[in-house]
Amino acid sequence: LNEFVGRAAATQRFLTWLNAKLDRHPAAVARVKVGELLSARMPEEAEVELREMVAALEELSREVAAQKRLLDKLDGSIQVTSEPSGLRFTLVDGFANQHSGVTPARLDGVAPGACQITMKRDGFRDEQGSAVAETGKTVSARVDVVSETIVMVAEPEVEFWSNNQFLSKGQFQFSNYRPNTYAIELRRPNTQSFPTTVTVNQGKGTRTLNYNLSALATQKLPCYDCSQKGNLEEDRDCSACDGHGNFKCNLCGSDGILGVLNGAVIRCYKCGGEGSIRCKSCGGEGKIRHRTTCGKCGGDGLLSEIDAAR
Repeated sequence: LNEFVGRAAATQRFLTWLNAKLDRHPAAVARVKVGELLSARMPEEAEVELREMVAALEELSREVAAQKRLLDKLDGSIQVTSEPSGLRFTLVDGFANQHSGVTPARLDGVAPGACQITMKRDGFRDEQGSAVAETGKTVSARVDVVSETIVMVAEPEVEFWSNNQFLSKGQFQFSNYRPNTYAIELRRPNTQSFPTTVTVNQGKGTRTLNYNLSALATQKLPCYDCSQKGNLEEDRDCSACDGHGNFKCNLCGSDGILGVLNGAVIRCYKCGGEGSIRCKSCGGEGKIRHRTTCGKCGGDGLLSEIDAAR
């Protein structure tokens, strides 16, 4: 439908031009003069005007052909750029024709109307852009595929490391990094270090992240290992009964009875007829609660923010 409308508009433009051209063209004037001279019986003068009319008609024929080619041409051009350059892209024009290239690029033969541009870059999601192509004109379109800039700032002596590689000192800047989450370690020489992560997002913009390792070292947070108790508790097997909770009665052989006398069953007095004796160390549970000082906080129940980040 878009193409049909475009073709119809081009035809109308051509007809408008042709009507205006014929109204004032020398060939039309020469034709009138020829008629007047022939009516006045002046054939020689009419012949001269006739030759001029023929020449004018030949010129008109060439003008009409050239103008028709120009007016029938619907398409225009688009200059596509990006940041950074060298990105692959596709463009779908107003007639649903697909064009492709690598920035910067000039696309000719683009049908008029709204165009959709898809810009691609490895490690980034596709970015969309648009432009409106115009017949016989060159328009510009720019679609950037970039990531935000993140500036990390700490004390002058603090070093920035990643994957055991030194990055910089005092300040580090993420510029034109692929969108992702990066592990960074801030180190103060011969003292503490602070591990953290930084997420770089796609899109324009700048963020500043400030770090003060001196303040982080003194700021206390609840220890998550011991739930602020200062010690760790765990159940271990009772060493006395090997986790069983009882012992076999060695008097009755764990039968619970000693014998039968005159038809009466004599229960074992040592185990009370149970056949086993409950462990006094664990109370028959088989487990003993064992406490140790929390290695994370050293028994304080609190952590510095630096230690909490480890």
